[in-house]
Amino acid sequence: KENKEEQSNDDKMRMKKGKRREKLENMSQNHMVVVTLIATVAFAAGFTLPGGYRSDGPEEGMATLAKKSAFIAFMVSNSLAMLLSLYALFIHFWTRFQTAMQNKYELISVAVPTLACTFFAILAMAVSFVTGTYTVISCFPGLAIPLCIVSCSFFVFAFNFLYRSYKWLDEEDRILFLQFAITRVTCAFFFSD
Repeated sequence: KENKEEQSNDDKMRMKKGKRREKLENMSQNHMVVVTLIATVAFAAGFTLPGGYRSDGPEEGMATLAKKSAFIAFMVSNSLAMLLSLYALFIHFWTRFQTAMQNKYELISVAVPTLACTFFAILAMAVSFVTGTYTVISCFPGLAIPLCIVSCSFFVFAFNFLYRSYKWLDEEDRILFLQFAITRVTCAFFFSD
């Protein structure tokens, strides 16, 4: 009788692990769609610059607003959105080649940096939008400032949503998530050139 109970518990645990794995794989597919869209938008924004290009003179082909600080912030945030989304895509594609990834811990170790890159790419894209918009309409402060304030409300929403969403993880997954996140950030900080 005890053997049957143990076997039943083992079957339940396998089913639970299988469902978790399926959730993580679905989340991974959703991230791939999101980061692909971010990369597409960032790529287009990198060449369709706010203000356009100079058409004559010694600076022909250069951005007309290149000397404005808001334009510089736009370019930096747009580049971050592009690079972080590309990094997340790279991780996603790399894991598809890793057929040995049957372990939940290995899946989470890949899901955490992909999720972080996706999140920061979204934030960088939002900064890119705000700074690009401000760059173009900065000569109308009555419009530019309120528009930027309203646009920045996205950050309040995003961080509030993140804080509340964190609760869907069970205690074990929260600890794993934090361990992998801290390990990745620490390694990136101390071992990068």
